[in-house]
Amino acid sequence: MTGVIFAVDEIFFGVMGDMHVWHRRMRHMFVSQLNKIKRRNLVDGFKVKGSQSTACNCDTCSQAKIRRAATPAVSENTTKASYIGEYVSTYLRDVPI
Repeated sequence: MTGVIFAVDEIFFGVMGDMHVWHRRMRHMFVSQLNKIKRRNLVDGFKVKGSQSTACNCDTCSQAKIRRAATPAVSENTTKASYIGEYVSTYLRDVPI
């Protein structure tokens, strides 16, 4: 069990989890920032148990780091057209249907 949440007079108690649970709860915030919040006691009820590792290997963060391959600035076709219409260049735009 990662923790129990309950409140009395709008004060939350018993919120606990390891750093990876907090990482997911806080929308994949950097673990180093979560450690800073804990060290400086910036959030009431921010209780961490277990390991405080800064390594993140969750799928969501891994996918967010994937970058699209760069589009080449120069066309791969270096030969000139010998007649009109030999090469056609178009721009296709996604339009919601």
